[in-house]
Amino acid sequence: MDAFEENPPLDDLQAEITELDPVGKIRERHRNMKFIAGGIIALAVLITISTIVFYVIYWFNPSPTKTLATFCNAIKDNDYQTLSQEFSPSGSPHMSESDLRTAFQAPLARLGGIKDCSVGEVQQSGSQATGVMTWALGNGSTLVFHCQLINKQGGWKVTLLTF
Repeated sequence: MDAFEENPPLDDLQAEITELDPVGKIRERHRNMKFIAGGIIALAVLITISTIVFYVIYWFNPSPTKTLATFCNAIKDNDYQTLSQEFSPSGSPHMSESDLRTAFQAPLARLGGIKDCSVGEVQQSGSQATGVMTWALGNGSTLVFHCQLINKQGGWKVTLLTF
């Protein structure tokens, strides 16, 4: 029994092993790194989702500025189908593609077409809005229109263009 009593108790050995155990310390650091990495990943996911939600709300939420910009691009690109969706003259029935083509195509061709179109100064008040649209023409001149818009059934429509 003397030999058995000379051996240190098991708890003391375990304590010495733990102090000298680099694997235990590495595991603890590894566990801390998992929490840090998990936090970074969670933050990145949150930022990504927030960005997506912002763009979905912005792009799919109609506004008079977007309607005028769409109108501008449609007239510049001779896209009378899109133009007929964005233009609804007040006091007039819906204008068809062919009506709009007749109204705009020949006069614009005589002026050299539209080289550039821009939108500015849009102000909204309830279901009505006004804005300014500027056309840079192929002959070098510029046309500035004052536009009126109305929100019809959840979508904005250009109702009037005046010089």
